[in-house]
Amino acid sequence: MFSDTGFLERQLSFSRVDAAMSRNFDRIEKQCEKVGSDKFEEIYLRAFKEEKILEIWKWNGSQYVLYDTFPVCAASGELGPKNRQGDRQVPEGFYEINVFNPASNFLLSLGLNYPNQRDEIVNKPPRGGDIYIHGKCMSIGCLAMEDLPIEEIYCVALLAKAGGQKKIPVHIFPFKMNEENFERKERHEQREFWRSIKPMYDALETNKKLVPFSISEKGKYIVEKP
Repeated sequence: MFSDTGFLERQLSFSRVDAAMSRNFDRIEKQCEKVGSDKFEEIYLRAFKEEKILEIWKWNGSQYVLYDTFPVCAASGELGPKNRQGDRQVPEGFYEINVFNPASNFLLSLGLNYPNQRDEIVNKPPRGGDIYIHGKCMSIGCLAMEDLPIEEIYCVALLAKAGGQKKIPVHIFPFKMNEENFERKERHEQREFWRSIKPMYDALETNKKLVPFSISEKGKYIVEKP
């Protein structure tokens, strides 16, 4: 099942990662078995800022299934995407994990590829950076978790990476984008941006799958309809 044994070994050489894996491995195996997936299968992370939750979805061979939901204990800023350095905003949109930090000042941390292509087009520098999902429940633009949840989240992502997943998508939404909530926010200044990312939410809700997307020359998400 291993595709990147070296990566897993390097990560486990850090005492806090090794300890986190020891504490969470049985739980991860049981949870994967419960949802009909495998601990090395691909994952997808979905966060909602208003509800302050982070979901892990696992691929089961034909669709994504919800592995578990974790509370976000701290997230600074307001609803709406991140626009510049120092605005304390948690980004919104479609990102990927590009850093596994086993020696983080916030216990363990998963870095996001902010600014992404859309941010580079839309936002003028300085755009900021260093956006993470991390522990210690402290946030200045990051998704901060309690220490026990970040251990499990980190280990689930680590096993998926070791299993061969090259890109782990992390989609951050302002809120659960059902019709009722979306209508409630229809007058918000970010409504056009939110309309552009809503089809990805709809795709998972409807078909339990993600759909391809692109970014226009003007920095708009173009998501294929489910």
